[in-house]
Parts: sequence; structure tokens; C-alpha cells
Amino acid sequence: MNKFHLTLKFYFFILLYLSSFNVIFGQSATLTKDVDNILKISDSLIIVQEYDVALSRLERFESNRDAILNNENKLLIGLKKAQLYYSLNEEEKAMSLLLKNLDELKLLDLPELKISYSNYLGEIFRNSKDYSRSIDYYKMSFSFAKEMSDSLKILKSYINIGRTFQGADDMDSAKFYYTKVIIVDNKDLNRGEIVSTAYNNLSIIANDNNDLELAENYINKSIEKIYKALSVPSPISIPIRHFQKGMLSVLLT
Repeated sequence: MNKFHLTLKFYFFILLYLSSFNVIFGQSATLTKDVDNILKISDSLIIVQEYDVALSRLERFESNRDAILNNENKLLIGLKKAQLYYSLNEEEKAMSLLLKNLDELKLLDLPELKISYSNYLGEIFRNSKDYSRSIDYYKMSFSFAKEMSDSLKILKSYINIGRTFQGADDMDSAKFYYTKVIIVDNKDLNRGEIVSTAYNNLSIIANDNNDLELAENYINKSIEKIYKALSVPSPISIPIRHFQKGMLSVLLT
């Protein structure tokens, strides 16, 4: 075989390799889009409480593509399935899937999913009033957020931990975590909402302690923060006369 034919053969294999790479890359991009679409469809069905339909479609999608789904796609689908199981009152199934997948995540570099899984486990345990385990998972989420140096997710972790302590009637710990939030300067909409939530929850605690003046101060700061985040002037201030024990919760709903 002469030099010309060797060169031609070499270029043939290079072109074959590049074309196969493009096909695989194209399939991967299409699959990612398909996963995103099925998750959006599931969310739409969840809004109208069609949990069975959403779960059926998700499982059919997963079954048809199982061989080509990567770890991240499988775990994204797994999280949505767990949410659907929980909505269908199949808590044991939801917990089993979440715990299994969170174990798998420990070996993967997918910090966003680690946060999502640990947050959802924290939420489930908080709803069932297992506050100790809920705090464990919310603190796990905090540790992942800290590893990412994601200040927004860190603040959300403080709120979640504070709410859980509040639900457990440990108000000193709840106030500690809410206070960690409010010392952060409000620089964008997302943070403004979080800081507003912290002030709101502190106002409820103060109201429950019959400290009406402090409750008024906190709730008006909550209103100020959210309107400042929206870059519009705060239109109202809640006067202290509205702060009677038990009234604040009504005003805030």
C-alpha cells in the first residue's frame, strides 16, 4: 500500500471518528433537553395535582431511555419521582429512593443535586415533626452550600434550620439562625426575599412572646426589605395597635 493510500485511510478514520462524536454529542444534547421537558411537564401536572399521571409519564420516559441516561439525569428524575411518591402519600417509597440516591451522590461531583436531595429530606422530616433528623439534613445541605461558597444557598439553609427549630419550639436556636440571615446586606431580589422571611419569622416569635413593639419593628423591616429588593417604596407600615397576641399570623397570610 503506497503512501497516498495510507494517508487517505488515515483521513477516512479521522472523519469517521469525528462524525460519530458529533452524533453522540447531538444525542446527549437532545437527551438533556428531553429530560428538562419531562421534568417541566411533571411540574405542570403537579400544580393541578395530577400526581398519578405525572408519575406514569416519568416512569415511561425513564424506562424507554434507561440505557442512555447519565447519572445526573437519572438523579434528577429520581428526585422528581420521590416528590410524586410523597404527594401520593407513599412516604416510604419516597424516603427509600431519596436515601439511596443521596448515597450515590456522595461519590459524584453534583453539589446542586446534593443540596436538593438533602433539602427535600429535611422538608419531609420537618413535616412529620421529626425535627432532629430534619435539622441533620438541613445542616448537610448547608455544608454542601458552604463547599460551593454559594452565599444564597447558605442563607436558605439558615432559614430552613431556623424554621425547623421554630417548629420544635426551640426559639433561641431559631432566632440564632434568623439573625445570621439578617446581618447579610440585601443586594439582590433573592436575598431580599430571604432577609424579609427572616424578619417575618422573628416578628412571629416576638408576637408569641407578647413583645408587640419588637414584633412591629420586625414586621415593618420585613416589608421594607421585600420592597427594597423590588426597587419600589414600601407602601404600608403596620402600626403597633395591630399587634395583639395571635393577630400577627392573620396579618401575614
